[in-house]
Amino acid sequence: MTPKGNAPAWGFAPTRRQALQVAALSAFAAVLAPRLSFATEAQVADELKKLFGSKPMGEGKVKLDLPEIAENGLVVPINL
Repeated sequence: MTPKGNAPAWGFAPTRRQALQVAALSAFAAVLAPRLSFATEAQVADELKKLFGSKPMGEGKVKLDLPEIAENGLVVPINL
């Protein structure tokens, strides 16, 4: 199979309109996706109740020691 015109060898060359549609859809999804992941306090409480039942939540057993700002995003030291 040989490419037609300036289409790539794999045979799919999106038009400018298709590329803009994909870009717009991607931008819309990037804006909408974080909003879908937020939970209300009631939803969080319900899920915790499902996981742990009526057991009381203890405090002070886990301590996280981490920097306020990471020097670089690749390595962030965290002590548990």
